[in-house]
Amino acid sequence: MTHSVELSDSDRQRLARAIVQDRYQPADLPADSIAEHVDNLLQFTPGEVPPDEPAFLSNGVAVAGPSLDRTFDDILGDTKKRAWPTGAPMAIAVTHDVDLFDGLSHFGLRAAGWVASSAQALLRGQVDRFRSTVERASQWTRWWAANKDPVNDISAWQALEAEHGIRSTFFFLSLAKALSKEGRLYRADDPRVIRVLKSLHSGGWEVGLHAARYESDTTLGLERQRVRLENALGTAVKAIRYHYLTASFPDAWRHMADAGFTVSSNVGFHPPYQGFRTGTAWPYRPLAHQGNALFEMPMALMDVAHGPARTQLSCIFDWLCKQTTEVGGLLVINFHTNYIADIDAPDVHQQFREILGKIKTMVTAGQAVTLTMSEAADHLMETDDPLLADR
Repeated sequence: MTHSVELSDSDRQRLARAIVQDRYQPADLPADSIAEHVDNLLQFTPGEVPPDEPAFLSNGVAVAGPSLDRTFDDILGDTKKRAWPTGAPMAIAVTHDVDLFDGLSHFGLRAAGWVASSAQALLRGQVDRFRSTVERASQWTRWWAANKDPVNDISAWQALEAEHGIRSTFFFLSLAKALSKEGRLYRADDPRVIRVLKSLHSGGWEVGLHAARYESDTTLGLERQRVRLENALGTAVKAIRYHYLTASFPDAWRHMADAGFTVSSNVGFHPPYQGFRTGTAWPYRPLAHQGNALFEMPMALMDVAHGPARTQLSCIFDWLCKQTTEVGGLLVINFHTNYIADIDAPDVHQQFREILGKIKTMVTAGQAVTLTMSEAADHLMETDDPLLADR
């Protein structure tokens, strides 16, 4: 069922004006000419559904293009876009969801899960799944016996990105308990987590909130999580992405804004599907008609541990870069930190390394600039738009 948003004509005008203000130069273009299309940014079919009209197929993986951006461009004519920093024709934001902080805590529970999964696979005659589960369990058991954990070394991600001149945004959970109905996860006040948070912040990386599944359907729930994470980090947290992309639109945008967030990156496909879910590669302000400056920065590429998209990530990235360059937008990509363990997501981390190399080449050639989520928002907020006067 598609989320339906009822907009008045005046609200459409305000949203259209915000779109023109954020992406075009000059910013006094006739916004009313695109007003009839802005509803597409606020409503879409939620869940694990494919693109309505995929623009690209990568080995069977459907990828959506920036069709709405092209509609806007066609209506407004040959109009110059706002420049990204350094004058680059596109921007790239690398992000990471920190679903697991480590792979060894409460290891007995994890081992029990492998036993149950392998038994279920045997009963269903799923031989490949059984073998894969046994292989993963055996490797992790060896790591546990040697007290070696490839997942909890965030510094390895920092070193890799620093080598390529990149600073990314890490989305951390902010839970009061490590064991809960959320799963076998981690606490925001875990001393190990606090050390990593402070290291990221001091090194120029951004920390955002990875909102929990069962505490994020109200403004108060989001506020509690933000405060816990800010207490651990020691500074403000501006960006948010829901765990499993469970945000319920359009209400979630209002909750995020009221809870103190200024950047959302929650509009995206569930793998294997990839691309621009609302047809745009540009950040947009879904609450501009209410006078709020919250930016939605759609996520176009997300890694996956299994399925047809897993081996296609680097190829899909290339196509998305071309599309984003053509419309002058921002390409947001997401790689989970726990997938550094190749046994859990074969070849995914290697493709991430390849993508970083491509980004470095693009930046060196002046073809792109890399930004954190908040850096992208700050750049777009450099405007005299009275819609943002209350920020």
